[in-house]
Amino acid sequence: MMKNHPSLFSGAVRQYGSWNAALVASLSEKALPGNSYQSRLQLLRTLRDCLEMNPKRKISQAVKRQTTYYFGSLGKAIVALKKDQRFLSGWSKPKIIKILSQMHRSKENLAYANMRHKFPALLSAAEAYFGNWGKALYAAGIDPNEYFVHHTRRKRKRLAANI
Repeated sequence: MMKNHPSLFSGAVRQYGSWNAALVASLSEKALPGNSYQSRLQLLRTLRDCLEMNPKRKISQAVKRQTTYYFGSLGKAIVALKKDQRFLSGWSKPKIIKILSQMHRSKENLAYANMRHKFPALLSAAEAYFGNWGKALYAAGIDPNEYFVHHTRRKRKRLAANI
């Protein structure tokens, strides 16, 4: 670009600060992955989950494009992830699954009411990441039907007058 289109290159660098930033800014929403993230926070959560699940740091192209779009590069996104206090000691899907599995092995009561009373932070995080408590239990390999309360309903006796 510098040889063939010097005015375009210099204008882009002047406007955006670098050629890479200009290229990222030129991406339309259609050029970005179909699964566009709602916020930087959600993207950082996805990046953290990718890094935890893939220790060899095999990150999908869609996540790489999004991090480049929001942060300028994948490296800058990883730095932002490591500096953000919300992620240093916060919840993640693997952490929730690990804790649920440990609790299940130690025969703790994982019923919704018990969790709401004794472990509200875990319950809230599980609902935020998985949608509801049953899906969190299922993701941890636990049958959620074991912990749901099943009420037996009695049929009302019909009065002789209504027959």
